[in-house]
This record gives sequence, structure tokens and C-alpha cells, in this order.
Amino acid sequence: RTPPSAAIIRYTPGAVVSWRTNSLPSKGGRAASGAGWEFGLISSVARKSGIGARSGIRRRGSERGHRWAMEPRLILPLHARAPSAHDDRANFPVYADKLADVYDAIYSGKDYDHDAAYLLDVIRQHRPGALTLLETACGTGQFLRRFQPELSVSGLDISPGMLARAARRVPCAELHEGDMAGFSIPKRFDVVCCLFRSIAYVRTTDRLVDAICTMSRHLAPEGIVIIEPFFTPENFWSGKLTSNHYHGDSMDITWMYASERPSSQLGRYPIHVLVGSDTGVEHFVEDHELGLFTLADFEMAFAQAGLDLVHDPVGPAGTGLYIGKRSQRE
Repeated sequence: RTPPSAAIIRYTPGAVVSWRTNSLPSKGGRAASGAGWEFGLISSVARKSGIGARSGIRRRGSERGHRWAMEPRLILPLHARAPSAHDDRANFPVYADKLADVYDAIYSGKDYDHDAAYLLDVIRQHRPGALTLLETACGTGQFLRRFQPELSVSGLDISPGMLARAARRVPCAELHEGDMAGFSIPKRFDVVCCLFRSIAYVRTTDRLVDAICTMSRHLAPEGIVIIEPFFTPENFWSGKLTSNHYHGDSMDITWMYASERPSSQLGRYPIHVLVGSDTGVEHFVEDHELGLFTLADFEMAFAQAGLDLVHDPVGPAGTGLYIGKRSQRE
């Protein structure tokens, strides 16, 4: 029948619906005949309009015709709250679709299995019997997939492109688009975590406090917060050239950056990416500024969140780990 109008396809906060069709509508509103496609929307804490095609499109079937069927895909309730006084998200990088397309290839050498096993041991030690987990800055869902056999998992990320890939990798997970320093989900979790050094994207100590306080508010009784930190001001190397190459069946990727130090509390990676395939070579740049936090910064942030801090100086990947437990003094 008639495809949904643009007004229906546009995102409505709190509603998550996907459409399936055997035709892909053109910009002019007509349906172009072809194989089936599915449109999926992801809940948003920061966007007033929908994420549309950026939420991901999947082929479904091969029948021809113009039938449309509305069907629920994921239930993703996410309620926006007023921005914090330290909210300057517009200055922070959001993984663009171009980088989201190659992110898993770039990090194909990371040992997610080892790191996930290490983190599950930490969870068993500090929150035995945990059933639910929320990963902030969940990216493409690599950790969520590995946690899922033992835990009911949810994810949050500020990048719709990364979330679209996480939805394909972990189809049973609840996924939310939002800022780790200012989200509100009407659910509580046994574990709330931020892994792979992603906490550095909050950049400032004020927003570090906002993020850990927000995570703490989403804890179930006896829940824990787990943070895998980035480098400190003492061990971040500036003026260091890093170059990597990935060779795949259908594309080659080279990425390169010279690390910079804009200030004593910030590191910067202006990452140049070359993606080559039989159809050509594309170049783009991702400019990432990252907060350099000390142990004292984390002690202050966890204390303000009402959490007692346990510091593992090694962690899953050598940069340490912070585990926050509800303060016994409360």
C-alpha cells in the first residue's frame, strides 16, 4: 500500500518503530521497485528530529511489490533531561558514519575476548549474581555481544552510526542514543560501565563528574560502576607518530596520526584515514580530543557520585580499571 509519509518516518522521541518494504522510496516520494528493505530507528536523547537513514537500512527478502508493514524492532525508551551546566557536547567528536563503517576493521587486532573475560571476572568478584549491564559508549557492540551469554545487556552511544552496527551485532540488546554525561533511562542496572578508554571523550573533570554521577544514578541496589581509563597527563605521549594498516578481502585501510597536547589536561589525535577498494580511494579526518585524568580526578568524581573506589592498576588492557561501589557511609 502507500508508503509511510516523511512525517511518520521522522523520529518521534520515545517511539521506536521499523518499517519493512519491498521498495525503497526515492527523494521525490515515489517508491523505486526492488528488493525488500527495513528502516530501523534508535531512540535519541539529544536530537529533535529523526536519525532517518543514519539508523541503518537492511535488505529483507527479495519479493517485488509496494507493500509496507510496520513492525516493532527494538524497545528503546530514553528520556531526555536538562543539559548539565558543563554540557558542551557540540565540541565533542561523534564517530561519523564513515568511521563507523571501518571501525571494526581498524580495531580487528584488539583482543575483545580476553578483555571481556577479565571484566566478567571483575563483575563476579565485585557484584556476584549480577544480571543486568549497561555499557555507555558501547560503540559497535563488541563487548555487549561477549557479555550477553551471562548478562542482559543494554548499550548507550552518542553516535547513531555506531549504534546501527551494534543493533545488527546484538539484536536483542536495548540500545540508546545519548551522551554518557547526561542520560536518563527509566531502568536500573547491576553494572554500568564505560570501557576501551572511552571515558576520555568527556574531556573535562566537570563532565567526568557528570558522567560518573549519571552512571551511579542508574545503579540497582548493590550495583557497581566500572570505568576503564585513558592515559594520564604523565603517560600520554605527544609528538608521537602512529601508523596502522588493515588488509581485507574487499578493502584496505590505512590510518595515521601524530599525537598532540593542546593543554596539560587534553590529548589530541587528528586521525587521517585512507579507505581503498576496487571502486576508489577515500580520505577523511577524525579529530579526537581526549581528557587526561589522574587517579585523584577519579577519586573526586567517584566520591561526588557517592561511590567508594577500588583501583585495579592493571586492568584488562594495561591502563588500569576503576570499580565504584555504593558508599557504606550512606
